[in-house]
Amino acid sequence: MQHKRGPAMWCKACFFLLAVWEAIWGLLWYFATLGQWTTHEEPRITAAPTPINQRILSACTRLRAFRACPWASGAAAQMVVANLKPSPMRSPFSRENLVLEDGVLVALDWQHAGPDGTPELAEDAPLVVCAHGLGGDSTSTYLRVFAEVCRERGWRCVVYNRRGHARMSVLPSMTSLATAAAGMATGSQGNDGSISSRTQKHDGCLSSGEAAVGNTGGRGLTLNQSRKETVALQGETAAAYVGGRGEEVLYDLGRTASEENSASGGEDVGGYLARAATPDDLDLSIAVTTAAQVAATQSAASVAAASGGGAVAEATVTVVGGASSTGGPGSVATAKATVKVAKIFPKHSDIADMEEVVAHICRRFPGAPKVLVGFSAGSNLTVQYCGAVNTYPHNPFLAAVSISNAHNLMKATRLLKARPLSDAMMTAFLQEKLWEGLTDIRIMAERHGVQLDFRRLMSTCHFREFEELLICPIYGYASLDEYYREVSSGKDFEHVRLPLLSLANLDDPIIHPSMTEVAVEAARQNPHVISVVTQRGGHLGWQHGWACEPWMHQLLEQFVGEVLRMHYEQGGSGAAEVEQQQEAQQAMQAPVAAGREGSQDGNGGPGVGGLRYRRTVPSARA
Repeated sequence: MQHKRGPAMWCKACFFLLAVWEAIWGLLWYFATLGQWTTHEEPRITAAPTPINQRILSACTRLRAFRACPWASGAAAQMVVANLKPSPMRSPFSRENLVLEDGVLVALDWQHAGPDGTPELAEDAPLVVCAHGLGGDSTSTYLRVFAEVCRERGWRCVVYNRRGHARMSVLPSMTSLATAAAGMATGSQGNDGSISSRTQKHDGCLSSGEAAVGNTGGRGLTLNQSRKETVALQGETAAAYVGGRGEEVLYDLGRTASEENSASGGEDVGGYLARAATPDDLDLSIAVTTAAQVAATQSAASVAAASGGGAVAEATVTVVGGASSTGGPGSVATAKATVKVAKIFPKHSDIADMEEVVAHICRRFPGAPKVLVGFSAGSNLTVQYCGAVNTYPHNPFLAAVSISNAHNLMKATRLLKARPLSDAMMTAFLQEKLWEGLTDIRIMAERHGVQLDFRRLMSTCHFREFEELLICPIYGYASLDEYYREVSSGKDFEHVRLPLLSLANLDDPIIHPSMTEVAVEAARQNPHVISVVTQRGGHLGWQHGWACEPWMHQLLEQFVGEVLRMHYEQGGSGAAEVEQQQEAQQAMQAPVAAGREGSQDGNGGPGVGGLRYRRTVPSARA
């Protein structure tokens, strides 16, 4: 099926032309009024008069005024200029691939450098976690600009690229499956049923595109995912027989993954990789086929050879007669594994994934004070998380920020239909995301018996129709509104128990101005919420003055800086404080720890317990 990029390209071109027209009209009107026309405004602030809120508002001097760039004051111009501005980074992101519980990889892009060129900040340096918008990732301009702001302030920054984003496959990582199979064979799981693993920069995950390709020292072997592939181990090498064709590729098992990476000159950026837990519904039926899987299967083979054969847990390990690499008698073992995954395409918000990511970040940097910042669709996830995991220390964040949040997706998407250009552009973002992982999505849809009309999905220009054709069949929602009720964050404001800044504007070309009232009302009802609304700014724009200064990022810098300042003034001293919090957390967990499975180690710091202590979110399907 050919991807018809024409509609997407036309939408972007039309939006760009609209921005150019707004810029020209703004300049003409400015000079026609002899410079008397002004875009100066005072943001509308709604917040309870608490001491914390008053201190934050007094420290955020950018809230005193916003002056949209006169030559780019329109909504489209603000948005386009913000995305076209150069976004240089003195220190590039360092990627870490994290294996989620179902074996799928998500990318965490870290900014570790300090303001003076220090390559690595201290472990207890402030940490800002960022969640990107719809169809975005760490390459988005607004994230790159903010990461540079964090670097200049001496804050560590990490961008959580959600499932299926940043060109990561939605299929389970082959390395995680192999590690799970080896762990089941050798009984190497931890107390929580997890298995520690290390993944390199280029993990053996199935990439979107043609098919999975196993890298074998410069030679590639295309694997047919619709069949069962077999890995046979023999001595120090393994021969992969694909689809019965007898096509053989040799893998060197004498070197570890890190050694292979070092030999190739690559950087082992996945050295801190978390667990590859084995879910309860693990269905072992497809072969483990990458080099890392072969290495993992080798340990299963040795156990099977020593015991004489048989099944190990759910991993089928078969011992057959054969010859060793030296010509003598030996044993060859075959391990087959696959995992059931229902998340064929990412939802607007996935609290379970977010909890795993936050727990992993807390394990890496337990002593760092943390702040959560969400942009656009990422702000929806931010508010949902803060509402669901709302008690400290299970929620490790000192404060959170929600920027350009739709709040009520059911109503917002209906209102989006009245803006055909914005509707088509947002649909094009999702279509590009679908096209990037089309091969993997097709494989998973066929495996789980999900019927998807890809032609209609790639041809529609309506956001709601796209999600109705894709999300409802995948996740089993009876209607699209049922899905939107579940993933909308407006209902979660009342449960937020940490300082949360909500930033929005009335001329957002994607989000209807009526949606801003959700956060305004939340600020009236919840003293922890601060709502800021401007007249102009576009979607994630807020270009200030003639020079188009990044007003949004300057406000974020002031907000985060003041929150951290209050934290340290109140005795926050990094690791020492976290140690005290851990002791309190362990004392609180002691009465119920015996009745819970997979208890976390106390060394994880605050936030790790959120996986088990989060508030139950009412599901629309319950």
